[in-house]
Amino acid sequence: MKKILLFIGLILFGLANAQNELSKCKFNYELELEKKIENKQKNIYNAVFKWDFSKLNSNINISLEIVPIKDCMNDINSQNNKETVILSNTDEKFKLKDTWEFGIADLQTKCFKWRLIIFDKNISCKEITEWQFVTFTNN
Repeated sequence: MKKILLFIGLILFGLANAQNELSKCKFNYELELEKKIENKQKNIYNAVFKWDFSKLNSNINISLEIVPIKDCMNDINSQNNKETVILSNTDEKFKLKDTWEFGIADLQTKCFKWRLIIFDKNISCKEITEWQFVTFTNN
């Protein structure tokens, strides 16, 4: 009985340490979002994503999820959303170092939320950023 309990304890200890190792994975990349004035009189902005994923190895999946929100009053928690736009390194046109500028006309909404998902297939390591809320207006 003691051997069984010791064996179970060792397994649980190993699993706990394995999960700690997975959560400590670090990816070397740069990603920023700037708001650029489009129409000064109407206080309307464009969003500009700038990224550099060139330091990541080729086994990594990158997905930038952008969710246009129809109900800007509820910020990130809105349930009234349009179809998610996904920029991914699996797309042929995706560049590891690039910028993308878009605005109200592109998403057909006044606001959106976004997050980044990076997954290393070799070591089963995943990083998911928190959702960020952005509005194209200053209201």
